[in-house]
Amino acid sequence: MDASKLTSQQLYDIIQHQQLDANIRAAANDEFTRRGLSIEEVQEIIAVHDSSFISGKQEPLNIRYKVLLILVPFFWVIHSIISGYLLAKGEKRKWKDYWQFIMIGLVLWTIGLIIVAKLHFSDLTY
Repeated sequence: MDASKLTSQQLYDIIQHQQLDANIRAAANDEFTRRGLSIEEVQEIIAVHDSSFISGKQEPLNIRYKVLLILVPFFWVIHSIISGYLLAKGEKRKWKDYWQFIMIGLVLWTIGLIIVAKLHFSDLTY
């Protein structure tokens, strides 16, 4: 790995990524140390890293989205794309809320369909 072509920010991101191979992280750490950055530069790199990868307060879904998901839970392709986007952004709470309200919508629609079918077919005689 030619770590000299990477920026200091990229090297720091590699060093902080715990799931990468130890050899890659060690090479990135050696290159980062070799560059001899000042304390201010390192603090700036850490601040950028923290703002990029550490998500802030996990906020729930907005109430209008919850109502919309309950009313229209049927578009699976769109829901999978949106939930994948939420998960990729690291918004795990919104992702959980998203699927929870889709499931609530499906249960309510199923109960409603059963009630309507029972009322409709109970009037029929054979």
